[in-house]
Amino acid sequence: MSSPEQFKLPLKMEDLLHVTELNSYVVEEVATTREIQCNIGSGNSDLRKHGAGEILNLFNLYYSVLVKHNELDIMIKQDVWTTLLSVIKEYAIDITAMLEKNETIDKMKELKILKMLSYLVVNFIEIFENSENKIQMNLVTPRKNRKATKKKATNLSWSWKKERDDALSAIMQLLETDIGRLWDPPVVEEEYVNLISNCCYTILERQESAKVASTKEIIFHIIGLLIKKYNHSLGASVKVVQLIQHFEHLATVMADAVAFYVNEYRANTVASDIIREITKISPQELSRDSSSTRGYATFLVELAEKIPAVINSNISLLISHLDGESYVMRNAVLSVMGAIVVSLIHKDDLDDATKKTRDHFLDRLEAHVHDINAFVRSKVIQISTHIISEKAVPIARQPGLVELVLDRLHDKSSNVRRNAVKFLACYMARNPYGADFDVEKLTMTLESTNATIIQLELTLDQENVTVKVEDQNNNNDSQNQVSSEDPLSEMEQKISQHKLIARYLKDAIGFVKQVQNAIPIISGLLGSKTPSDVMEAIEFFVTAKSFGFDTTQIGIKKMLPLVWSREQTVKEAVIDAYKKLYLEKVGGQNKKRDYKVIVQGLLSLIKGSTIGELVSLEELMCEFMRKGFISKEIIRLLWGYFTMAVNEVSQEDSHYALVVLGMIAEEEKSFLFSNINTLIEIGFGPRGENNLVLSKDICYVLQKLYRKKKEMNVARLPEDHTIFERISSILCTGIADLKNNYWIPFSEEAIKLIYNLALSPESVCKSVIQCIAKQLISHLNEGERNEISSKLLARFITLTGNVALCQLVHLDVTVSKQLKERRQAGENDKTISENKKKAHSSSDEDDLGLGGCVGAIADDAEMELIRQLCDSNVVTGNGMLSACANFIVVVCGNSKKFNESELQNAAAVALAKCMLVSSKFCEQHLQLLFTIVEKSQFPSVRANLAVALHDLTVRFPNLIEPWTGHLYNQLKDSSLEVKRNSIKVLTHLILNDMIKVKGQISEMAVCLEDSSKEISNLAKLFFSELSKKGNAIYNILPDIISRLSDAEVGVTEACFRSILKYIMSFIEKDRQCENLTEKICYRFRAAKTDSRQWRNLAYCLSLLNLNDRAFRKLYENFSCFQHALVDDDVDASFNTVLNKMKRFAKPETKVLVEEFQDRLNEFRNKGIENENTAQRAVSVKKTPRKSVSKAKKKKKPINITFEDDSDVELFDVDADEISVNVDSDLENLEPSTPSRRKRSTAHKRKSKSILSAKKPSTVNSRA
Repeated sequence: MSSPEQFKLPLKMEDLLHVTELNSYVVEEVATTREIQCNIGSGNSDLRKHGAGEILNLFNLYYSVLVKHNELDIMIKQDVWTTLLSVIKEYAIDITAMLEKNETIDKMKELKILKMLSYLVVNFIEIFENSENKIQMNLVTPRKNRKATKKKATNLSWSWKKERDDALSAIMQLLETDIGRLWDPPVVEEEYVNLISNCCYTILERQESAKVASTKEIIFHIIGLLIKKYNHSLGASVKVVQLIQHFEHLATVMADAVAFYVNEYRANTVASDIIREITKISPQELSRDSSSTRGYATFLVELAEKIPAVINSNISLLISHLDGESYVMRNAVLSVMGAIVVSLIHKDDLDDATKKTRDHFLDRLEAHVHDINAFVRSKVIQISTHIISEKAVPIARQPGLVELVLDRLHDKSSNVRRNAVKFLACYMARNPYGADFDVEKLTMTLESTNATIIQLELTLDQENVTVKVEDQNNNNDSQNQVSSEDPLSEMEQKISQHKLIARYLKDAIGFVKQVQNAIPIISGLLGSKTPSDVMEAIEFFVTAKSFGFDTTQIGIKKMLPLVWSREQTVKEAVIDAYKKLYLEKVGGQNKKRDYKVIVQGLLSLIKGSTIGELVSLEELMCEFMRKGFISKEIIRLLWGYFTMAVNEVSQEDSHYALVVLGMIAEEEKSFLFSNINTLIEIGFGPRGENNLVLSKDICYVLQKLYRKKKEMNVARLPEDHTIFERISSILCTGIADLKNNYWIPFSEEAIKLIYNLALSPESVCKSVIQCIAKQLISHLNEGERNEISSKLLARFITLTGNVALCQLVHLDVTVSKQLKERRQAGENDKTISENKKKAHSSSDEDDLGLGGCVGAIADDAEMELIRQLCDSNVVTGNGMLSACANFIVVVCGNSKKFNESELQNAAAVALAKCMLVSSKFCEQHLQLLFTIVEKSQFPSVRANLAVALHDLTVRFPNLIEPWTGHLYNQLKDSSLEVKRNSIKVLTHLILNDMIKVKGQISEMAVCLEDSSKEISNLAKLFFSELSKKGNAIYNILPDIISRLSDAEVGVTEACFRSILKYIMSFIEKDRQCENLTEKICYRFRAAKTDSRQWRNLAYCLSLLNLNDRAFRKLYENFSCFQHALVDDDVDASFNTVLNKMKRFAKPETKVLVEEFQDRLNEFRNKGIENENTAQRAVSVKKTPRKSVSKAKKKKKPINITFEDDSDVELFDVDADEISVNVDSDLENLEPSTPSRRKRSTAHKRKSKSILSAKKPSTVNSRA
């Protein structure tokens, strides 16, 4: 049944209930829920039975379902949807057939059916999309609501994704048909196009729907058809921009869509219109709305990668954003340029215009390497890396680009530095110069090529001269002329070829030098606190090493300490890097050759390594063993190298193999147990006697057998064992070989080995000392004490000190452990016997817990026994070591008689070792030790004792505490080595709370301005670590300010300001700022006439970040510093404080700021005026006057009164955090002075002047 009314697609659903136009279709009444439930079944049957035309009669019913869908059961809506979907599918087929056959149809009726079906289907799609969205949102619910969610989720009995795709396919089929013929004129109305397009866009707005590939493809086709056939180009462009702006996930989807429109439907104008719309957005809006800006940027970059040619034609519209405020858009435009440059390389031949475009884009990229924003700089380097990897940069431009990126290795942004390192590694892997980067070889080849060019050019010149002569003689002979042209052209070709080779070699040398210059910078990044910097630097060195850059060895060595890194990722990266460099096999069929290459690589690591690097290498080897990277075959081959069983092994490589085996033995000791005799034969046989370094390292390796408790115990050997006889022989005979400088290091390890292996180590060492003492006496009896006897004496004293220290360790560790084991064994036996006797009785002692106390008491008794043995029976008493210790004291006490540097050094260190053994011996000779520390003429002695004092402080803190001031005095030493050791020792002691921080901490502060950068950096490190210990910096700051302000300390005002600027940067808590403000204000009163202290204190106030409360305290204590405002620097500092407060103060505080400013100006002007008046009065007084009476008038004192609340304790210090004791200042004590003394007279006067400032005084004055 046809209807004369026209069906107008409504903007809103309610519009169909009202008459909008003449002859427009109107829904007269919406059915109730009950009516729908009663009639919908028959309606669905009629629609399926009679086809799409029946919708003209049933539209009101289905419209009512749309309106009442929230009140209807899901099954009713599913049945309606199924019916409508089947009908529209059939109608799409029917209308297509009718239009193709050009049958006579009622266009008005068919158009009405089309609109009604399309309207219903589109609205039902939106309803089910919203339901699906709610279900997805409900899935992300708390655990307690999941049961209800599951019930809701199972309401839909069919797959909506499939149903949706079927509906969209039907709509697409309708659009593919020429449905425009149903309209008159034959142009599809905009409302119908918007109905379909908005439905598609709504589906894409849901992130889950946008991820379905099949749905996206159908929607892309629908929109493409609308653009191509139904004039939706402009609407699509505007809608795409809106979607990108409001839905961040659609940026990539829309890029795919636009690329699809361009490639499938030739809709280039859409892309151009979208780019034009984006460029119309103001830079301020782009910089403000970061979310939409990121969407635009992602869209442009994705689009440039998919359709670079279209973007290239519109790039002029985007370039303006390179000068905009939004760094995101700058990144996007630069990425677009990079994508276009990469796309251009796929063309075979570039014309001049294209080359010009490419060069223009590369110029733009290079210009933004120095962009103000770090993200842009980083992005440019990433783009450059991509372009380099695609080989899209001309070779002529590459050196300049590399130079620009290398400059960014110094960038303050870690992201930029990391990408710069990545760029260099990528460029190295894809360089156009090959893989041979031997600079010397390349230089020689270049010189040879240049010489060849010169020779060829000379030959060419000679031939040209010959041709000219022949031409003059045979002007008419053309054949001669032709014959002379061929060799000349061939010669010119050779010259041009050699010039190209020379240019290539020159560029290759330039590239190698660029990399070599970058390696030290990248090595510095290995010390960065940013893990990403370190990771990229490690990866770079692995790549550079594979290309044969010899200079990478610097960075590879510097990577070693990172094996101790707390960052697990960095540690793993280092281990993996060394595995790639040294443990990965070559990959050939010859395994023996592969193992040999690995062993030689490990030996190369040992060559030239410092002590610190060897320690790190040992940890690296242990990690290799834990992870199973070092196989038994490698260990077996290393042992063959050590024993020289392998052919063509040098003595040096054999020694290095021993060092590597020693490192491996730290984790795996099984191969040592089976080869102890071999080690003894080689290390202490003829080979070891001639190479004491080898013997020393074998001693070190043998000690590892006893290092870990979990290892099996090795029985101690009797003192007459071969190993001890050989060690004793080497020690006794080798001491006289003064040309061998390795005797002392060998003796240290040998003594340690004796104490680890010998059943009675004291007897072995006693015989060695007696043997050497006899040789020493024989040398001394030969005549005058000469240089040889001094060196022998130094070696003997060193040996004695080492024996004393090893004896201490032996008693404290080994003997103590044996006593404890014996006691525990005895207690176990006793317990077993007692349990047998009292099997059925209860013990009251057990209930009281006395059994545990007995064990603790026994432990204390054992410790006391060991302490008494150390105090009385090692370096004191009547033993041999006691006599040696007394002899050491004599040598140390007679520095004029024993004035050799080596002897004094050995004696001082040995004295410190002996003092470590016994507290009695230490107390007796502390004064001697500190005298040497203060007055020794040898810097090496003072530097070694600085380290020794650390050990003494740890062992006997109470004995060293009165002498703490002398530890700080070493910071003033003229020797850099002494200062370095002292600051390291004090840093360790203070940070580990081993000594109290006293007034001398200001000496550490002075080191911040030391002339040596190393000392300055160590001092900065100390204060940086100290700032992490609660309120430590806050507590010591008043004392530092007080002491450094004193002119007698010798710190200039410039140094004072630099020191305090660094230290006060650690004051961050508001409460600390408030208290310091008050304390500094009170300090002005104690410095009434000292203008230097005024300036220093005012400068300290200007460094504080004052909050409102702190400023109020400054305002309330104005009277404390008003007298100092006459000084220009003081006034400038307070103005700095005011400027800070004006910017950050709250509105109510700004009133106080203005009042403070007025008072500041008032008292400054008044002070300047009073000062000028006083100067005039002084000048008048100096002028002689006759009328002046001879009687002297008594001057009245100036009256300056203070408020009662100003009587405060200056620079109060928190005793819980740190102790600052002014009375314990030992700076001026002589080493011979007792530990506790009264303060010096100057210090008394200073204290008196400070205290006197607290009391009000009355002194009258006239201006």
